[in-house]
Amino acid sequence: MLPVRPRGLFIKKEAYEDPKSMARVEGMLPFVEFPGEPEVIDDDAWHALVIDEGLNRMPRHGRHADEVEPILVFNQFLYHHSPEERLRREERYPELFRGQHKHYSGYGGGTGAGAATRNTGALPAWSASPPTPFIRSGGVTSAAPTATLVT
Repeated sequence: MLPVRPRGLFIKKEAYEDPKSMARVEGMLPFVEFPGEPEVIDDDAWHALVIDEGLNRMPRHGRHADEVEPILVFNQFLYHHSPEERLRREERYPELFRGQHKHYSGYGGGTGAGAATRNTGALPAWSASPPTPFIRSGGVTSAAPTATLVT
């Protein structure tokens, strides 16, 4: 994994409170060059961050990604939420649900591990299965949780 140098580093509360997700986050943190500790944020803070940083209004950066100072958020899929909970969150945090994939909301564009597992072989952080290790120069590191790298 290449090192990441974000201007902001956050962990969503759901991921922070889940030991499996945190094990995966801790496996990635050595590759994040950030002066300080990640800030744990809830939905209110996440929604405010999306608005304050204008994340839903940013243009695509394509071939100029090396010029971007990203924000890194370790999040977690929330597929276990009921339809009522999703609706409540969408009404309260509309900026998290903008766009085709609703990627800031925690629901992604799908309904669970099915398509993601078929396409990538990766397991989502909430999966009950053990993490799939991948080989990296110098040892074995756990598979990663959902990480949102926003620019």
